[in-house]
Amino acid sequence: MGEPNAGVDMIFDFGQLIAHAAKSRPLSAGTIIGSGTVSNNDRSSGSCCLAEVRMLEIIAGASR
Repeated sequence: MGEPNAGVDMIFDFGQLIAHAAKSRPLSAGTIIGSGTVSNNDRSSGSCCLAEVRMLEIIAGASR
């Protein structure tokens, strides 16, 4: 689908995500933290998932 790069356009890094999650719940070894879908501002990188591809198609169709 593409070659998205999470390190380029993430608003919060994983350290910040973990710190925020730890404010409201105990986190132990083995806890999985996810950032959600990776998407870059530079669309030439492609898309990460079919839902993103479809939404970009819908947005492009609406602007015509």
